Amino acid sequence: MEKERRASRRIDVELPFEWCVVEHEPNVATLLRDWGLGTSCVDATALAELDVDLEHHLRSVRDPAVGGALRALAGKVEVLAQRSDSGRFPPLVSVDLGADGIGFSTDREIAEGALLGIHLVLPAGHRIVCHARVSRCAERHDQPWVGAAFIDLNTASSRLLTQFVIR
Repeated sequence: MEKERRASRRIDVELPFEWCVVEHEPNVATLLRDWGLGTSCVDATALAELDVDLEHHLRSVRDPAVGGALRALAGKVEVLAQRSDSGRFPPLVSVDLGADGIGFSTDREIAEGALLGIHLVLPAGHRIVCHARVSRCAERHDQPWVGAAFIDLNTASSRLLTQFVIR
């Protein structure tokens, strides 16, 4: 029940966001290349996955001094990772964001079932690059509005999105 509630929770938020219709097989490396994001985004994703493991292990540390030192070290690594991200940021866009998908207005209709490339940046600078499948396209406020479900989020990105949405 709790997992269903988290997956269904959605927020309206303005974030750096861009998308494209994808004509090829889902391949995040192709999206990174096409958007000029380079390896810093891949490194950030790998660091985010390690953060998930680190957070899990930190819960097991019983010594407050050791736990504090490890958290400080993790924070330092995070700052260094953000400094090394020299990739460009997409424009700010209002989106309807959930842990399992995204909704946004656009200037053109997109067919249901179409595959999209998604690039969004969470407030802490975490980049999410993945694919989404269009589940609906309907008129909202006199322009097309697209709803799409994420299809290839890695574990770290999924957790980051869930944490962002429920806070």
